[in-house]
Amino acid sequence: MPSVKSEGNCSGFGARFCARASTVLVALLVPVTLFARQSSRAAEPTLCNRLSLPARTLRGRLRNPTDMAARAPIVRISLIIMGAICSCSAATATAPQSDREEVARLDTQFQAAVKRNDAETMARILHADMVLILGDGRINTRAEQLQEARDKVISYEVQDEDPGTQTVRVHGDTAIVTARLRIRGTTGGKSFDRRLWFSDVYVRTPSGWKYFFGQASLYLPTPATS
Repeated sequence: MPSVKSEGNCSGFGARFCARASTVLVALLVPVTLFARQSSRAAEPTLCNRLSLPARTLRGRLRNPTDMAARAPIVRISLIIMGAICSCSAATATAPQSDREEVARLDTQFQAAVKRNDAETMARILHADMVLILGDGRINTRAEQLQEARDKVISYEVQDEDPGTQTVRVHGDTAIVTARLRIRGTTGGKSFDRRLWFSDVYVRTPSGWKYFFGQASLYLPTPATS
């Protein structure tokens, strides 16, 4: 499996959900805290009148373990809300990396499926509206690519990314994979051995990441041999 260089700092639906959830939780935490403080202040004159105690003495009693037990539910609610905010923040931070790893894995699977002419695996990864733009400007649709695989138009010996060339960038619900590809095989009775660069665009869907758009470069010049 080729090495992966990961770039990007945005997550998708999970990050947006956590951000909104954190806002709601903070909105809940503020009134709960204010209510607790107001309740404590309101209790002082009432208890002072009933017990004929100075307010300073009563505040001292409210700080002892027995009186603090009355405010324990509010404290627990505040701690739960703060814990939920921290959990959402941690999930948001780890989401981009997991997205990059998932997209890198899918694109490597796709290249391996092309090599085997495995139309079933290709169909699972390809978006329904996927198109591939070749270096000379020709367009291959999803249906055309799958049919070529079923008909075994090309017989591959090599169809692999060069190690260390794969880079994955993620922005929200879109990811771009760039790598240099080595292809060698035969088609129409003629052999070929070439390299090219490609960029594959993946989009997040309800059923997971899908390969939506691809663009391949012209074949790279063949290195001169001595």
